Amino acid sequence: MNHLPILPIIVPLFFAFVVPLLNLISFRLRNMASVLISSIHLLLSGILLAHVAQLGKIEYRLGGWDPEVGIVLVADGLSAIFVLLIAVGTFLVVWYSLDLVAIDEKKYFLLVFIFSAGMSGAVLTGDLFNLYVFIEMISISGFALVAMRHRLEAVSGSLR
Repeated sequence: MNHLPILPIIVPLFFAFVVPLLNLISFRLRNMASVLISSIHLLLSGILLAHVAQLGKIEYRLGGWDPEVGIVLVADGLSAIFVLLIAVGTFLVVWYSLDLVAIDEKKYFLLVFIFSAGMSGAVLTGDLFNLYVFIEMISISGFALVAMRHRLEAVSGSLR
């Protein structure tokens, strides 16, 4: 079975929780790992697009369950293009923010990778319930990213 449609979701989601632990060792290690993770996400998204362009639509059923009761991911031409655009955006955001994120800031890359996994999942999902779950991932991590600066305007903007 081809597990390619789930990898652009699982990789940033798994490593989102590894990056803050790496920050305990060294912020340089955290930065290198963040660039590496976003590069892997970009590479997997490019491979997914190439695979879909070559073989057509991929339907991935988590756990082998039927679509009526299980989680279904669908990668077609349009969704694979959007996943690649999300991965490019994530890579550029991570690369740009290496110098801007404080050394002791542990949550920034965690939130960026959760946001990226949610965006990729929302594009690839094949059912409405999981679309809702991925939109919740996007909104919660997005609200936290907006409120990270601890200014009154940022906090009130994230609450609105």
